[in-house]
Amino acid sequence: MSFTSLFRHTEKATVEQGAGALWALIDIQSGLVRGSLVLLNPGKPSRILYTTQHQLPHKTIASSAYITKMMLKGVSEVAAELSKKGFISADVGGTVDSSGQQFGYHGNLAGVHYILSSPWVISQTKTVKIAYDKPTVITQATVQGVIDRARAELEAGEFNFDAISIEQKIFEVKLNGYSVGNYEGKTASNLEVSCAISVSSNKILEKIATHAQRSLHTKRFRYHSALLLEYAGLRSVLRDHQEYMVIHAHSELTDVVVVRAGMCAFLSSFPFGIFTVLRKIARTTRQTVSIADSTLALYDHSNESSGSIPKSLSREEQIRLEPVISAIGKGWIHDLHAALAHAGERMVIPRLIVLSAHSHLSFFKSELEKSAPVGSAPAISALELPVIEPFVQYDPGQVRSLRMGIYTTAIANLEN
Repeated sequence: MSFTSLFRHTEKATVEQGAGALWALIDIQSGLVRGSLVLLNPGKPSRILYTTQHQLPHKTIASSAYITKMMLKGVSEVAAELSKKGFISADVGGTVDSSGQQFGYHGNLAGVHYILSSPWVISQTKTVKIAYDKPTVITQATVQGVIDRARAELEAGEFNFDAISIEQKIFEVKLNGYSVGNYEGKTASNLEVSCAISVSSNKILEKIATHAQRSLHTKRFRYHSALLLEYAGLRSVLRDHQEYMVIHAHSELTDVVVVRAGMCAFLSSFPFGIFTVLRKIARTTRQTVSIADSTLALYDHSNESSGSIPKSLSREEQIRLEPVISAIGKGWIHDLHAALAHAGERMVIPRLIVLSAHSHLSFFKSELEKSAPVGSAPAISALELPVIEPFVQYDPGQVRSLRMGIYTTAIANLEN
């Protein structure tokens, strides 16, 4: 099923020129660092002027120090390219002011948004319930105290004394079992707060900022959890849908977001991504990871081919590979369900699944379809670039990253 056909909105993006704030977005994942220069125009679609990407090297066994070193090198290289080629591209493209005069940016950067995926950030949803001995007045300080205690528990459990909170978001507050929009000053015997908290290593954040600021000379910056930012961006795209799950398989991990009643009910990451699949295939078939990459692509193409389309693998090769790939797929599904088990009663998978991966999307889609109970197969839709068109414009000739479009959509709502 096509995500575009399922979620396309009727309105079209209009190209409106005008001066705005220029921001750098740096997306730091487990397997890559990506950067964009983005023009945020209040009340208008944002413009992505330039995008670059640095793939991180992969080793079967690598220390945390090596992984961090490679990530910081990626941040340095992406920031350097944004400050050179990126600003040149922005200046050439420029924009048009109200008098019709074209101008460039000449390195005038408003700030940097750092977008962190696991393992560089830990994001968790928490629902805290408090029963009072007698009716109690609920204030903003009351709710904030609940979040502070939840954040302290997460910080102590993940990064010990080096932890720092980078984001927290309240999804829902219930008084005496009823959801309320305005809780301040109201009396209740029972308080329930659902929220998400993201923490990271203070030392890692300082190193990231230092490496980026060598090229991007600004001290204005903000850190985000990729999971929370993706949820916020997709809420705009999926505004007509209230129940769905988002699955994003990237290099070393898979991100999961479950939305119930239009709000984030659960988010998590588990260490099983695209390169995990490829390494397992390589080890089992005694191939290199590069050959395993091609093998999986051919296998997927063979299974999708029919009729007049030539098959990419012989029937014998498909039969030989099927148990290998099936076993790996079951392993990924097992870890997905293990992650969802932390959601308790919210573990039931929604009817709609929004799936994305920078490669081998059909592998993950096939495993989701095979694992579904008979008669209750989910609607699995792949994220596609057209869904973001009402919200983001890409300058001609530039890389059109859907993920940066989703992040830009979320950040534009924060900045406006």
